[in-house]
Amino acid sequence: MQKYFWFQIIYLSFFSVYANIDSSTRQEELTARFKEAVKQKVLPDIKYCGLQHTDDRVYNSSITALDEFPWLVHIRFSHSEYEGQYADRCSGVLISNRYVLTDAYCGLESIKVKLGEYNTNQTVSCDLSSKIEDCSEPVEDIPVEEIIRDGKSSNGPYDFALLRLSKKINYSDFIRPICLPIDQSSRPDLNQLVFSGWGAPNSTGVAKKRLTYNIVKDQVCYNQESWLEGNVKHANVSFICTMPPSKPTTVACSGEHGGPFMYSQTRLVRWYVEGVIVSVMHKEGSSNTCNDKYPVNGIRITENTIDWILSTVRP
Repeated sequence: MQKYFWFQIIYLSFFSVYANIDSSTRQEELTARFKEAVKQKVLPDIKYCGLQHTDDRVYNSSITALDEFPWLVHIRFSHSEYEGQYADRCSGVLISNRYVLTDAYCGLESIKVKLGEYNTNQTVSCDLSSKIEDCSEPVEDIPVEEIIRDGKSSNGPYDFALLRLSKKINYSDFIRPICLPIDQSSRPDLNQLVFSGWGAPNSTGVAKKRLTYNIVKDQVCYNQESWLEGNVKHANVSFICTMPPSKPTTVACSGEHGGPFMYSQTRLVRWYVEGVIVSVMHKEGSSNTCNDKYPVNGIRITENTIDWILSTVRP
């Protein structure tokens, strides 16, 4: 019995060392492929992604500055400017000058994207509280050329999608890419995530939001919907479950889904995408899809996700 016990210890130690070596080797391979993608100008260099102007400020704790989160993308299901403004509200995140990352539901129905948007019902938005005239540039409408899904259709909404735009876009103060978490080993231990979007209970114009939620145990989300845990495990994804703070300053709505879970890192306050929102949960049977008491959940970017992105993007 004692001999078997020591055999187990030796086996587990060997397996742990082997797993660490294998993980390190894969990380080196992903990093090399990322550097090649940067060289080919398919993805932005880590030096230039995830940065905002240092004068960006929050108007209050729930509304962003005009050029804050310039990587947030409004995904559209219709070519008509105001048709279904409320019904088709979906978000995504710009990861390069040609690709948007979102969730499967928002991606598969997409027709075009709106870049540089601040208020959903305005082509140009201005800060009326400023003594100096401060306005955004006109919103850019770019058709979606190709929709690429990560997993299988049987995964349902718990899956990623990439949208290839019909042309390369030019970066500006209001349109910039976020950073991908290429180096998984340097990922910080996160307690909170920030997200942004234009979710609303009706079709009125909505300014870009800022929400900060606490990361909680997956079971908190699973307890809200009896079918959720089975769906997530079937899709074989890394799940994210978040809850609002005790005194939220704004509410999350279903129109937030597809948008990025984000975190900032380094002295330069560089922003990274941690995952995408799949569902803003609400009271079962309620027609109100906005709330400040229920979880917001999504899927996390893993090494497998990075591998898929690097294998998919092209000039």
